[in-house]
Formats: sequence, structure tokens, C-alpha cells
Amino acid sequence: MTLLARTLALFGALSLMAPAASATTIIARTEGELTTLSDAVVVARVVSVAVEMGADGPQTRNTLEVEQWWTGDGPQRIDVLNWGGAWDNKMYRIPGDIELEAGDRVVAFLKHDQGLYFSTLFGWSVFDVAGTGADAAVTRHESHFGLFQRNKAGVIKPTEASLITTPKTLPELKARVDAAKGGAK
Repeated sequence: MTLLARTLALFGALSLMAPAASATTIIARTEGELTTLSDAVVVARVVSVAVEMGADGPQTRNTLEVEQWWTGDGPQRIDVLNWGGAWDNKMYRIPGDIELEAGDRVVAFLKHDQGLYFSTLFGWSVFDVAGTGADAAVTRHESHFGLFQRNKAGVIKPTEASLITTPKTLPELKARVDAAKGGAK
């Protein structure tokens, strides 16, 4: 086989390979587990989203106007940081991390460190809220994840978001957070 034929065969074989994965692998946590792992759970409206250069590269500062502190306490306005964002005509991000837009209403499970907040488990710890009162629907941010669950024997196995029971309404989500408060840190 000539060099040209071998090169074309190699490029042909490479073109059939699957593209690189773009997902973050996590162990799916229940709302009770997220509550226990979090320093705060808030219902909030996203006021602004801005990308800035941090010590480790671009970071997104999501400023939230807190409507309710379901756990923890703090000011009415908080900043939630996540690594990445659009900077210098390039996009930097961790697949599955939070992606918020000004005007979004969310429930966020958060870690707190030195005056700043961070999502407890990437986008898995954020729910979008649509509507108000008992009819307010909630939807978990669940894209770009390789999800796993630990079974009763402690074995970790792959799963899908559609197989995990999540609350559908704001009151249902609040009830799950309230039920977990006794064991929360």
C-alpha cells in the first residue's frame, strides 16, 4: 500500500471515530443529600451575569436577588461564581456547570466560602422556577452530565436523569429540603 493510500485509510478510520465527550461525570444526589451538602438553599432571581478574569482564568459572576433562604442565611444579594465564560472571543466552561441568565428565577443549592457562593454540584444543584405559588413548576438543570447512582450495596452504576425522581413543583421541592434540614450541616 502506498503512503498516500495508507494516509487516506488512516484519515478515513479517524473520521469514523466518535467525537470527544463533553460531559461532567457526577453521582446524582437527591434533594435531601444536596441540602445536607449545601451551606444554603435559596429561591432567587438572577439580576446579572458577568464574565471577569479571575486568578485561574475567566469566571462568571451570577448576581442573585434572594427571595427566600430555605436554609442558611445571608444578605438579600449574593454572588454565585463558576469557572469559565466567554472571554477574548473564546468560550471556556465546564460541561454541566450552571448557566444562568438575567431574569431567571431559580432554586439553588450552594456552598459558601469567604463571602462568595458556588453551586454545590454544578448544574445538578439548580432548578429553574416557572410560575408562582402552589402551581410553580421546577425543572432541574441536567444537561451535559454522565450520571451515576449508588445502589443499596454501595455499587456505583450509570443511570439517566429520566430515571431519577425529581420534584415537579416548588412546594414539593421545599418539602424535600425541609425534610432534610434536621441532618443539614
